[in-house]
Amino acid sequence: MRVFKLFLRLSKENKAGIIMTLLLTALMIVLFYALPREQQAGYAAQKIRVSYHIENESPLTDNLKEYLSNYVYESKLSLDEIEDAHYFQIVTLSIIIEGNLSEDLKNDNAKIELYSKNAEEFINAAVITELYNYLNLYQAFIENGIIESEAIELTNETLTNSHVETHLVQQTQDFKVIAFRAMNYLSYIVILIGLTIVVPIMIKMKEEKVLKRTLVSPYKRKKYYLELYLGAILYTVIASFIIFLLVTVLFRDMLTVKEILLYALNMLMYTLPIIAISVFTGVLSKKETISSIVSNVFGLGQSFLVGVFIGREYLDPSMKVIGRLLPGNYLVNANEFIRDGTYTVNNLMGEYLMLILFAAIFVGLLIVINIYKKHKRVV
Repeated sequence: MRVFKLFLRLSKENKAGIIMTLLLTALMIVLFYALPREQQAGYAAQKIRVSYHIENESPLTDNLKEYLSNYVYESKLSLDEIEDAHYFQIVTLSIIIEGNLSEDLKNDNAKIELYSKNAEEFINAAVITELYNYLNLYQAFIENGIIESEAIELTNETLTNSHVETHLVQQTQDFKVIAFRAMNYLSYIVILIGLTIVVPIMIKMKEEKVLKRTLVSPYKRKKYYLELYLGAILYTVIASFIIFLLVTVLFRDMLTVKEILLYALNMLMYTLPIIAISVFTGVLSKKETISSIVSNVFGLGQSFLVGVFIGREYLDPSMKVIGRLLPGNYLVNANEFIRDGTYTVNNLMGEYLMLILFAAIFVGLLIVINIYKKHKRVV
């Protein structure tokens, strides 16, 4: 295991890569871990922006808007401005009410349209739920023969009493989202581990003077490279999971044990293509500066395109299409299933197979390169 031990010894000397990885991890912890503590201070931090488009204003619509003000900030927009406002994320939901809402509810024929574009469903879920809670409760009072003014008053009283419980449910959902974003951010940390720590070590171990020292004894070249690859694999997996465990300890109150295990499985599957890409880069590269270039281009590029640094709801559709060509996209997909509680064996396996495919492509390329080099030496 001479080569493997040399790999570990050289890893300790790559202080720049280790320090950068630790600093970025610390920054992530500060940003994500501090955020939920601030949100506990008040519900306002969780409000979304909504526009109302009501054909006939009435006491019912006025009270409905007042009740929903616990959950939203209102933006004044005309119907013609809706499309552009959603494209530029000025609002995330538009509520369009046609006709006379009070009369239409009596006839069970309310005309309500909810318009949303680019925003993911969970962002508007709490507001939509409260909208229908209010109207359904009001309609139930009306159907029991209570006049409109009293029905509005009873609806307000009933829902105000349950507001604290709703607040806690919504806050828990927000904590899940914060933990989800932190897990996505780890995908960038794994790339840093692979490309800024592992690749430079592999390049150094391919230097002629290092090779000659190691191969001076009866140490087969094949065994040398196998141990080199083993070092790259174990170092990436172990370092990634040390960071994962650190983050998990800090976010343990936001996740169940099952969710933590599933996130860990997602991370393990994601390390497969990253290890393959790192080894592939290390085999082809001759200068250590290459690792920094690849890390910036691939790591930062992927993180923006798959929704790690910027939420997917803010990305242009063309960017999302490009993101599907990158392994990080399938990690984020798998993490979304866990965040939303919609994970199944089938949908997770679909994402894992794509990650395995990426790994297989680069492993295949490595095999072709090694065969070519072996043939070249024989010739």
